[in-house]
Amino acid sequence: MKKMWFFSLLFISCMSENPLTPLLKTIEGEYEYMPLYEGMEMCYRYYSYSYRDYLPGIYYYFRVLFEKEEDGRKIFDIEMSVPAAGFSYLATWAVDDTSITEYDETLDEWVLLYEIPFILGNEWDVELHYERKYVDFKVHYEITGRKRVTVFKKEYDDCIEIEVNYMLKYTSYSHLYYQNFKIAEYYAPGVGLVRQKVLRFETNDPQYEGYDFTGDRWDLLPPEEERKESHPSLSIPFLLPFH
Repeated sequence: MKKMWFFSLLFISCMSENPLTPLLKTIEGEYEYMPLYEGMEMCYRYYSYSYRDYLPGIYYYFRVLFEKEEDGRKIFDIEMSVPAAGFSYLATWAVDDTSITEYDETLDEWVLLYEIPFILGNEWDVELHYERKYVDFKVHYEITGRKRVTVFKKEYDDCIEIEVNYMLKYTSYSHLYYQNFKIAEYYAPGVGLVRQKVLRFETNDPQYEGYDFTGDRWDLLPPEEERKESHPSLSIPFLLPFH
């Protein structure tokens, strides 16, 4: 299972700074931080701090292919893809009043992604599996605040900021490597994820030697922005989305 990076739903109380004020109360609410629905598509542009620019033709797509009601939950079939990297991943999510989970085929069970309701200062831990190649993959989430975020000259008010720490160990050609990330994600009410930033990146994997992946990573592309897809080949090491 890949890390699903996305998604928080439904922003109810956005004005109070009381740390006990729920930011997400129910599945049906006035605002949605990630409004999931069948046919939904979001496109993001990838920013490389190694090149100090957006990489042309590299887009990250999040699509909802199907939705249904089952046992009091909403079930979504999700596709996440980066065509330029030849990356595509299908997932099944379930949303109820207390959690957002993903079905893990390796474990044959539903695995926690997000605890809800969202509360300022709330934090939780998740253990993920990724095609069985990771020895250890743990994620720590913390809701750290609300901010105004500007992406492609468009301002998004009352964005929730979530800090995510990824700690993973994996094997490649019989060698054991690690990657530690600290990432900030910003979710706008009624829109979803609008920006992701890498705050810290550490690894002993020589594949990424000399590359600085800190800084902006995914920015939501405006619908009117022209897209020019590249072919499925990259000339630099590429960090795939974990969720």
